[in-house]
Amino acid sequence: MMKKKLLLLAFFMAMLNQLSAQLFQQNFQMPNHYFHSVFTAQLNDSSQDLLVVGSLFDSTLQNPEIQVIKIDDITGNVVGQKIYYDPSSAIQNPRVFDFVTYEENGNQMIAMTGSVTVSGMNYAFIAKLSQNGTYMGGAYYDSLVPGAMHSQGLHIIRSQQGFVVGGFTNMDYNSGTNDLTSGFVLKTDNNLTPIWSRELWTNLQNATRDYDMVNHILETDDGYFVTGSVTSVPFSTQQAVLCLKFDFSGNIVWTQSYVYGNSNDVGVDAYFNTSSDEIFLLCNYSNSHYFGITVLNDNTGVIDLARSWRAYDWNNLNRYAFSVLESASDSSNLVVSGYIRDGQVLNQDSVLVFGQTIPFVYEFQKSSGDQVGDVYYYDVVCQPPVFNDYFDFWSAQMPLIYYPDMSIKLQNDDQYFHVAYRSDSANGLTNIEMIKADQNHVNPCYRSRINLDHDAIVVTSTATLVNNQSPVATNFDLSADDRNYVLNVSCIYEGPPCSCETLAADVAAGFTYVITGYSVDFTPVSLDVECDSVEWNFGDGNYAYSAGNQTVTHIFPFSKEYDVCMKVTRITGTGEVCKDSICTTVDLTTVGMLYDKEPSLHIWPNPVKKFLYVSSKNEQWKGAGYKVINLHGETVLYGKLKESQITGINVEQLPAGIYLLQFKSARETLRYKLLKQNNY
Repeated sequence: MMKKKLLLLAFFMAMLNQLSAQLFQQNFQMPNHYFHSVFTAQLNDSSQDLLVVGSLFDSTLQNPEIQVIKIDDITGNVVGQKIYYDPSSAIQNPRVFDFVTYEENGNQMIAMTGSVTVSGMNYAFIAKLSQNGTYMGGAYYDSLVPGAMHSQGLHIIRSQQGFVVGGFTNMDYNSGTNDLTSGFVLKTDNNLTPIWSRELWTNLQNATRDYDMVNHILETDDGYFVTGSVTSVPFSTQQAVLCLKFDFSGNIVWTQSYVYGNSNDVGVDAYFNTSSDEIFLLCNYSNSHYFGITVLNDNTGVIDLARSWRAYDWNNLNRYAFSVLESASDSSNLVVSGYIRDGQVLNQDSVLVFGQTIPFVYEFQKSSGDQVGDVYYYDVVCQPPVFNDYFDFWSAQMPLIYYPDMSIKLQNDDQYFHVAYRSDSANGLTNIEMIKADQNHVNPCYRSRINLDHDAIVVTSTATLVNNQSPVATNFDLSADDRNYVLNVSCIYEGPPCSCETLAADVAAGFTYVITGYSVDFTPVSLDVECDSVEWNFGDGNYAYSAGNQTVTHIFPFSKEYDVCMKVTRITGTGEVCKDSICTTVDLTTVGMLYDKEPSLHIWPNPVKKFLYVSSKNEQWKGAGYKVINLHGETVLYGKLKESQITGINVEQLPAGIYLLQFKSARETLRYKLLKQNNY
């Protein structure tokens, strides 16, 4: 009898493991609405339901409401959803920017922060919900800093039977004006009554823009690590990474804010490694168009420069990180998730199209920063709308202020859950994309991968000022309502469309290529768009990515032989991952040369859609002139290279086609063939 019980228990455990391993990718739609500022967490109870929270705007990008969605962590089914608003309109424009789950009196609860509008002023708030979505009270806060200024909470944590909120204040919501801003940290008790509040800022009122703000708070074993950004250089726009430590009473333990890049440096998330008493700070740097990790000693604030780094890939720019979390497969690693600014992805019809805000994941070793496995990105097509305030997802190159927690490692499971955005192909409205991936970051809809390099950072200290404040709390109420929604599955594999057993033969079939001058079209012979991701190494320092048998076009820089390699990653419907590659020599020695020798300028990307980048370590090219000439011999764009190492050239307005790109210094003239692609 006992043996039968054990066998039955083993059977049910096996079934449970099979269910927990179920992967999905699907999108949540609210008809005629846009989602914005979406983030996620998980309940710590027997249900372990996933929560997705965000701001919901109508079709005119007005009248925001708070949306809370509860999702079954195994099936991905929606088990509850509510909208929060004030029907009396005394509380207007509720926008939520972060939430935390916690336990209160033995019950699972949710606490949110963001901003609400009262009599024309925006105030940071904290609101509490039961796990079933019942509104349990809230308060908004005035006088977080001196003077009448708008405020908004960006991050909230549960701490010592209360809450700690970080955010920023400002005079208006137009990021292009010279207005005064300050960051703040607010600590409250469980009843939302303020305990202490601190203003964080730099005294640089002549800066062309001001970005003092707190967007993340990390509780360590003896206090709170605070990050975000502060203005560093007067008379220009230079953001510095905010690094500051408070004890639990709000006293400063240390400050270590620093400048690294050329324009925007910002801390966005952090992870506390208890065994080593270290903080792994996730940053974004505009000078590399990528993210990085800064390792700090929690007790002293000293930066370990030998283990701090930035990632980069000069051929694929604008990958910015939003979350850093524990690895599901190896405790010696961490995982970064974020969004790609511009890229090509497969739409629902498996057609390669241009997209923005594409989610990616990157796993690295804590000890070295070295990449672990592949960097995956998931094909989600989005064109986020412009809100004309600090919370626009992209402000030119990168987000200015707001970096929501987009990813979590699931409890008691070796899997991940990510939230992202998808533009509805019919009307352009923004839906929520929900992605569950395994410990290798693979899910049925995964398509592509990238590899990144990294190097060390060099920091320059920046002073940060802190003032004590006495905020005032005012209670308010919101009402809850249900709305109709649509949940669509992004993709389903009914069975493996291809297998790893045939990969070697499919890759050995190689690829064909067609040469037209310096432009070469490459097409795989026997790959499948449903399960094969291809990385192309063109042998000239440039890379490209495609899916299946799709054709890619590359323009080579000069006449020679190139070893072109096709590296294939195949993922079957069961989640099995396998890899293979093949290389072929492409002979361009018969192509007439545009110039006599290897160029001293590095130009990327080519083909290009919007921004072309030029770099050189050769002094002769500083301030050199450039021209973009069309096929009729007309100069359609001209200018001069910057004195700095990298120059960006905006070619977005040029029609798609072939151009001649000419650079002329006092001693030399260089010419390149440039392929301009459609923007979308």
